[in-house]
Parts: sequence; structure tokens; C-alpha cells
Amino acid sequence: MNKKKKKKLLTISYLAVIAYSIHYYSLYYILSNFLNEYFSRGTLSILFAVASFSCIVLSNFFGKILSKFSNKKSLNFFILSQILITFSLSFAGSINLYIIALLFLTQFVLYSAISTSINIFIDEFSEDENVVSIRGVMLTITNFAAISAPFMSS
Repeated sequence: MNKKKKKKLLTISYLAVIAYSIHYYSLYYILSNFLNEYFSRGTLSILFAVASFSCIVLSNFFGKILSKFSNKKSLNFFILSQILITFSLSFAGSINLYIIALLFLTQFVLYSAISTSINIFIDEFSEDENVVSIRGVMLTITNFAAISAPFMSS
């Protein structure tokens, strides 16, 4: 892949990180307030702990997932799944609490999978000597989205 095409794909990846981070952290803020209506703080803490542990388990199998399917196919599947879950959560007021908790856990794990897939794309499109600075910019964008999402969602 030539340098000009890599740079263009890297720019598109940055835009994807910005859009996805703002989307996810806005949804995360809204979802945590929504879950607070149905679950106690202790139960929410357990849900977040289980979701975090599930992300760790997924990360152990992520290499096998990518070797069986390509990164592009995996990313498309993860994004489609997250769209369906987000749509399902919009109607979650009439669903029982166990399904709401399961949808939340899946949403949390899918964010980790999508972020990892985007990170793999960024590694592919960046030059070896610039990987650290590019990741720094990506993490700065993600953290800025996390900080600004509650203000945008309110």
C-alpha cells in the first residue's frame, strides 16, 4: 500500500475514532443513568465488574476470532450487533431486568471489540516509526470524547 493511501486511510480511521467515541460515551452516559433507574448501585457495580471481566475474556480469544474471520468482517459484525443492541435498548422500558442487564453487558463488551478492531486498522495504516504518536493522538481523542460526552448528552 502506498504512502498516500495509508495516510488517507489513517485520516478516515481518526474520523471513525472521533465519531465512535462520541457515540459510545454519549450512549454510555445515558445508559448508566437509565440503568440507575432499574438497579441499585451495588447491582450496577456488579454489572460493570462482570462486563469488565467479560472484556478480558474476549481479549484472550480475539486473536482466534481475527484468524478465523478477517478484521474487517469482525468489525462489521461487531458494529451491526451494537446497532441492534442499541435499538433494542431504546425499547428496554418494557423488557424485563435480566434482558436489560444482558444487553448492557453485550454493549460494553462490543465497545471493547470495536475499539480493538479500529486500533488494529490504525496499526495497519500507520508507519512503524509513527505508531506511538498515532496511538497517543487516538487515545487523546477517545479521552476528550469521554470527557465531553456528558455535556453533549445533557
